[in-house]
Amino acid sequence: MKVKKIYKDLTSLNGLHIELTPSNAVLSGLFRSLKKELFPTYLSDLLANKSFGVENASFRFYNQMDWEDKAGLEYLGGIKEGEVSVYFSQASPYDAILSEALFIQIFYDYSVKLLEVYRTDSSLPVAWAMDMEDSLRKLKHLIDAKKNM
Repeated sequence: MKVKKIYKDLTSLNGLHIELTPSNAVLSGLFRSLKKELFPTYLSDLLANKSFGVENASFRFYNQMDWEDKAGLEYLGGIKEGEVSVYFSQASPYDAILSEALFIQIFYDYSVKLLEVYRTDSSLPVAWAMDMEDSLRKLKHLIDAKKNM
């Protein structure tokens, strides 16, 4: 799976839409449900390997799931170490499983575009762009370190 394009879409909570190849309604739905003003927090949580979610969408790292969560994903073939489960209640199926590395890279790409679009948006907190830049720098370092392993 890879990012096909990310573009402005005012029907999304954060004003962006992501197209993936092959398409994945669950992952696209997660991104559409995230609030732009909270992206620095989302990035900090991601850097700390901390799962998070919003009302109808979430993602969970394998190591933060209990046996019941893991058993609930058997209909998709199960989940294993190094993978994340993404949940979106308005898609069918409701869950998607992908590698942590791929999820982090897609999250990074989406966040870069979000910063590009909203860097000078006066409706966001003054420190938003600086917090985004700082978190994205750290996330890029993490991605590069994992590639070199």
